[in-house]
Amino acid sequence: MKVLVVLSILCLLHSIIMTVVTRHDGAHRYDDLAADRATAIELAQKAVLNKLKAPRTTHLCEETHVVSNESQAFVVTGYVDAQNSFGAMLRNQYVCKMHKIEERSWMIDQVTFAK
Repeated sequence: MKVLVVLSILCLLHSIIMTVVTRHDGAHRYDDLAADRATAIELAQKAVLNKLKAPRTTHLCEETHVVSNESQAFVVTGYVDAQNSFGAMLRNQYVCKMHKIEERSWMIDQVTFAK
Protein backbone atom coordinates (compact mmCIF):
# COMPACT_ATOMS: atom_id res chain seq x y z
CA MET A 1 0.00 0.00 0.00
CA LYS A 2 2.83 2.43 0.88
CA VAL A 3 4.51 1.64 -2.42
CA LEU A 4 1.30 2.44 -4.28
CA VAL A 5 0.95 5.79 -2.50
CA VAL A 6 4.57 6.70 -3.20
CA LEU A 7 4.19 5.76 -6.88
CA SER A 8 1.01 7.83 -7.14
CA ILE A 9 2.74 10.85 -5.61
CA LEU A 10 5.73 10.44 -7.94
CA CYS A 11 3.43 10.22 -10.98
CA LEU A 12 1.59 13.33 -9.86
CA LEU A 13 4.85 15.25 -9.34
CA HIS A 14 6.12 14.11 -12.72
CA SER A 15 2.94 15.36 -14.41
CA ILE A 16 3.19 18.74 -12.69
CA ILE A 17 6.87 19.15 -13.58
CA MET A 18 6.27 18.18 -17.23
CA THR A 19 3.39 20.66 -17.49
CA VAL A 20 5.51 23.50 -16.12
CA VAL A 21 8.46 22.63 -18.37
CA THR A 22 6.22 22.38 -21.44
CA ARG A 23 4.55 25.71 -20.74
CA HIS A 24 7.87 27.42 -20.14
CA ASP A 25 9.40 25.93 -23.28
CA GLY A 26 6.35 26.86 -25.35
CA ALA A 27 6.45 30.44 -24.08
CA HIS A 28 10.16 30.59 -24.84
CA ARG A 29 9.56 29.43 -28.42
CA TYR A 30 6.80 32.04 -28.80
CA ASP A 31 9.15 34.78 -27.56
CA ASP A 32 11.83 33.61 -30.03
CA LEU A 33 9.33 33.67 -32.89
CA ALA A 34 8.17 37.18 -31.96
CA ALA A 35 11.78 38.38 -31.86
CA ASP A 36 12.52 36.70 -35.21
CA ARG A 37 9.46 38.33 -36.77
CA ALA A 38 10.55 41.76 -35.51
CA THR A 39 14.05 41.19 -36.86
CA ALA A 40 12.62 40.04 -40.21
CA ILE A 41 10.55 43.24 -40.50
CA GLU A 42 13.54 45.43 -39.64
CA LEU A 43 15.81 43.66 -42.14
CA ALA A 44 13.14 43.74 -44.87
CA GLN A 45 12.64 47.48 -44.43
CA LYS A 46 16.39 48.08 -44.68
CA ALA A 47 16.58 45.91 -47.80
CA VAL A 48 13.67 47.83 -49.36
CA LEU A 49 15.34 51.17 -48.65
CA ASN A 50 18.56 49.91 -50.25
CA LYS A 51 16.67 49.10 -53.47
CA LEU A 52 15.01 52.51 -53.87
CA LYS A 53 16.37 55.37 -55.99
CA ALA A 54 15.52 58.07 -53.41
CA PRO A 55 15.41 56.35 -50.01
CA ARG A 56 15.35 59.66 -48.11
CA THR A 57 11.99 60.54 -49.66
CA THR A 58 10.31 57.28 -48.66
CA HIS A 59 7.68 56.48 -46.09
CA LEU A 60 7.38 52.87 -44.96
CA CYS A 61 3.80 52.05 -44.05
CA GLU A 62 3.41 50.49 -40.61
CA GLU A 63 1.21 47.66 -41.79
CA THR A 64 3.46 44.70 -42.51
CA HIS A 65 2.78 40.99 -42.64
CA VAL A 66 5.22 38.22 -41.84
CA VAL A 67 4.84 34.58 -42.78
CA SER A 68 7.34 32.04 -41.52
CA ASN A 69 7.77 28.30 -41.48
CA GLU A 70 9.65 25.69 -39.48
CA SER A 71 12.73 25.89 -41.73
CA GLN A 72 13.40 29.49 -40.63
CA ALA A 73 12.21 31.01 -43.93
CA PHE A 74 10.38 34.35 -43.68
CA VAL A 75 8.35 36.38 -46.17
CA VAL A 76 7.68 40.01 -45.22
CA THR A 77 5.16 42.08 -47.20
CA GLY A 78 4.27 45.72 -46.80
CA TYR A 79 3.86 49.03 -48.57
CA VAL A 80 6.24 51.89 -49.22
CA ASP A 81 5.52 55.39 -50.51
CA ALA A 82 8.50 56.50 -52.58
CA GLN A 83 9.42 58.92 -55.34
CA ASN A 84 9.95 57.55 -58.81
CA SER A 85 12.48 58.88 -61.34
CA PHE A 86 10.19 61.81 -62.17
CA GLY A 87 9.68 62.86 -58.54
CA ALA A 88 6.10 61.59 -58.23
CA MET A 89 5.18 59.78 -55.02
CA LEU A 90 3.97 56.25 -55.68
CA ARG A 91 2.79 53.52 -53.33
CA ASN A 92 4.33 50.14 -54.01
CA GLN A 93 3.89 46.81 -52.32
CA TYR A 94 7.12 45.04 -51.46
CA VAL A 95 7.84 41.39 -50.81
CA CYS A 96 11.05 40.43 -49.09
CA LYS A 97 12.06 36.79 -48.79
CA MET A 98 14.76 35.81 -46.33
CA HIS A 99 15.91 32.99 -44.12
CA LYS A 100 17.65 32.71 -40.81
CA ILE A 101 21.01 30.98 -41.05
CA GLU A 102 22.07 31.04 -37.41
CA GLU A 103 20.98 32.76 -34.22
CA ARG A 104 22.07 36.22 -35.38
CA SER A 105 22.73 35.64 -39.06
CA TRP A 106 20.16 36.22 -41.80
CA MET A 107 20.23 36.02 -45.60
CA ILE A 108 18.05 38.23 -47.80
CA ASP A 109 17.01 36.04 -50.74
CA GLN A 110 14.85 38.41 -52.77
CA VAL A 111 13.24 41.87 -52.68
CA THR A 112 10.51 42.60 -55.23
CA PHE A 113 8.09 45.47 -55.81
CA ALA A 114 4.60 45.42 -57.27
CA LYS A 115 2.47 48.45 -58.11
